[in-house]
Amino acid sequence: MRDGIREAWQTLWSSPQISRRVIYIFIALLISTWVGFRYAKEAYIQITPVLIWLYAIVMVFAFLYPRQGAALFRLKMNQTWGGMILLLAAAFALRLYNLEHLPPGFHGDESGSMSFALEQIFHPANGGLTVHPLRSGLDSQPVFYSYILYYSAKLFGYTIAGARMTSVIVGALAIAGTFLLVDEMADRKTAWFTAILVTVYHYHIHWSRIGLSNIWVTLLLPLCIGLFLRGWRLRVGSGAMWAGVCLGLTAYLYTGGYVLIFLLGVVILYTAWKTNEKAGYIIYTGRMLTVAIVIALPLMIFALVWPEAFLDRAVTIYGWSPAAITSTLGENATSWQYFIYQVVHSFGAYNYYSDVTGFYAPQIPFLIGISSVLFLGGIVLSFYQRQYFALFWMALVTLLGGVMTVGTPGSSHFIPVIPAICWLVAMPLRWLQETKYRNWAYLLLAGIILTDLYFYFVIYANDPSYDFRLEFPNPNP
Repeated sequence: MRDGIREAWQTLWSSPQISRRVIYIFIALLISTWVGFRYAKEAYIQITPVLIWLYAIVMVFAFLYPRQGAALFRLKMNQTWGGMILLLAAAFALRLYNLEHLPPGFHGDESGSMSFALEQIFHPANGGLTVHPLRSGLDSQPVFYSYILYYSAKLFGYTIAGARMTSVIVGALAIAGTFLLVDEMADRKTAWFTAILVTVYHYHIHWSRIGLSNIWVTLLLPLCIGLFLRGWRLRVGSGAMWAGVCLGLTAYLYTGGYVLIFLLGVVILYTAWKTNEKAGYIIYTGRMLTVAIVIALPLMIFALVWPEAFLDRAVTIYGWSPAAITSTLGENATSWQYFIYQVVHSFGAYNYYSDVTGFYAPQIPFLIGISSVLFLGGIVLSFYQRQYFALFWMALVTLLGGVMTVGTPGSSHFIPVIPAICWLVAMPLRWLQETKYRNWAYLLLAGIILTDLYFYFVIYANDPSYDFRLEFPNPNP
């Protein structure tokens, strides 16, 4: 690896044209750094610094994007592209159906987020200023998503459905991102099974119909890793660039998406260990990280300058404070008893325990019926076939979003694991397909589809969480 670093450094500075690009990229980093420090503690700004930040991103793309070479994707009307278009259409239809009334109203967090966006973004009363989008706000949640919510309502209508429309679109596109990831890390047939399962998964459908940022992680996380791996496999530098965009944008959306850093780190190290092209791989990875850093720098600097504001949410949901232990098990509970409780309820959320929050409250675990059994089979297969990534993904999110947080299991904290859940369920289906019992794979898949859709659109629709009862806030307060 040391020789690879030396060779990569020599490559960067051996050509005047390449070294000139490096200088321009350094300037883009400086611009993004200046925006971060200059406006770190300003809650309201003119739009100008955001435009400067966007200019820095354009600079990086202009000087790093490969001038020639193979395309990352080629749109062809073959079975793969045709099947994906049909699957995305089905995913969009399932998430769009009766969007205004299922869930039946706004959750308190949805209403608060929408009210904040309407009152703080380009509001006439703010004297030409707008809330700073490149920092975190209440509960450490990045303000950037408020702009997505604002323009969702502005474009699709000042209604509950209008505010939720971007979640519908992102939730549908997450199927393509998941397909790409599993296709790169496993195989094409497992990718199809996984994508179909995400399409109909009641848990993913529900969160795709809520106007909050959580669902974005199910798009950006698999898409980032999938683009990175595909780009390197094809030796196409644009894969690293677009993976960098996904990685950088993750900083500005749901904070639970930060789990991507750990998962991507494992992928980077494992791929580096397997490849013989160390210098080329280092340069390729550097492309991704450079794009991501330029995008994320203002928020990173905000975290450095104002850590108490950036980490406020982490303190709130931290599940191992004396107060959290007392509120969960009572005053006489020991740390060991609490540890057992957290582990059992967090890992048991997949097959036994239900969401304890009002964000979903389905009164069932994350997996029911056939999918619950196949999930356990997928865990066994992951060990047997030595395919550990989905298992590691599931364990990591369960620890960080369950064991380490108060009030587990909470559906909002487990959202980053949805693609991994479906991947694990898909593994036994793929295994069955390779045997003489292949028809059972399709019968079981059909059973999962019917079970999940019937549960969400019939059973849950008749008894949704009571927390969804607020109307769309006044757009002209």
